[in-house]
Amino acid sequence: MSFERRERGVGNITIRKHAILRCYFIEAAWMAIRKDPAMTMAYEEYRKRMNGNKAIVKIARRLVNRVFFVLKRKQEYVNCVV
Repeated sequence: MSFERRERGVGNITIRKHAILRCYFIEAAWMAIRKDPAMTMAYEEYRKRMNGNKAIVKIARRLVNRVFFVLKRKQEYVNCVV
C-alpha cells in the first residue's frame, strides 16, 4: 500500500493487522448496526450483495474510519442522522 493510501486510511481490515483489535472492532460493529441508523442502513445494503460476515467486516472498517476521525480531530462521536 502506498504512503498516500495509508494517510487517507484507504484499504481493508486484513488478517495481517492486530488480530485482537480486529475482533474488538467486529464486535463493536455489531453494536453499531443496532445503535447507529446510518450503520444499520449501510449493513442492510451490504447484506443485499453478500453474506452477513463479510458485511459486518465492511461495517467494522467504516467504524475504524470513524474512530480514526474522532481521535485525529479530538471531537466527540456523533451517531449519523439518516
